[in-house]
Amino acid sequence: MTLVDWHAHMLSDRLAPPSGAEGAWPGIRTAGGALELTLGGRPYRPVDARTFDPEPRLVDMDARGVAVQVLSPPPYAVAFDGPAAEFASLAEQQNAFLGEITSACPERFAMLGMLPYGEPARVTAEIERLEKLPGVRGVCLTAHRDDPVTDAAHEELWARFATNGWVVFVHPADTAMCAEDTATGAVFGLGMPLATARTATALVLSGMLAAVPRTRVLLAHAGGAFPATVDRLTRGWQLGMHPALAESPLATVRRSFWADALAYAPAPLHLAGAVFGADRLVYGSDYPFAAELRPAELESLHGDADLLARLTANGERLRAPGAGTGARSPEQP
Repeated sequence: MTLVDWHAHMLSDRLAPPSGAEGAWPGIRTAGGALELTLGGRPYRPVDARTFDPEPRLVDMDARGVAVQVLSPPPYAVAFDGPAAEFASLAEQQNAFLGEITSACPERFAMLGMLPYGEPARVTAEIERLEKLPGVRGVCLTAHRDDPVTDAAHEELWARFATNGWVVFVHPADTAMCAEDTATGAVFGLGMPLATARTATALVLSGMLAAVPRTRVLLAHAGGAFPATVDRLTRGWQLGMHPALAESPLATVRRSFWADALAYAPAPLHLAGAVFGADRLVYGSDYPFAAELRPAELESLHGDADLLARLTANGERLRAPGAGTGARSPEQP
């Protein structure tokens, strides 16, 4: 059993917002004998103990054949929109919680940290705390909300991620989307894939990933809509539309991007493999959300008896600090 789940969310049940908090702090409370998630004290969705308790999670992992979960905060936490001081406090508390989980069971859990993007001093302070925690494999970005840090002005921040051997996990959030993506009412089906594509595109066009070539970016949901646009970005570069880029978008994508295999049909996963490379796809489940895709379901869906074996090897390689950053030609599979 060696399968690594790179897309598994976990939220602290001990978050303590300050008195008079202005941001929509996530919390978990009992209501009517059941657990519910709240945002800013308002009901958001029903949850169960797997959201914060590792014990039922370990039972599920064993039943599914998952060796390791790389835990990340849920997107509604990373997309927090409160004042900078509150954001920093939320990130510190959530990271400390995940650090406790990974310390107690390091053979089964690793973690992706949460950063309070905004004030550089607060970001630096949280990075320094993360660097001291066990099992940290990277950090999270919320598509759309955190797009400002994809700008080339933040090259030093990304260089630190690369030096640490950290993966940057890009995940969209239904609580942090532009108006165009919420207007359709299809936030899950359309808004989230588009938000991921916008963030990935901003990263490529900023030149950041060419300037820091050891960066590893992991896109949720098989890359969202991004794989379907890379050919157009590359053609635009060939036509002179992005003269500041020192290399083609496809070259950048083939070197720096990975994607989880969380696709509900064979076609998007096949496209992600064709664009990123079959060796850059890893298993991700979206555990414990209702949209979870279990290993057996994924294998059955794609009718590929070797798929999980490949995802297992790729997931272990991504977990090794700094692995999988070698340059490849755009034609290399």
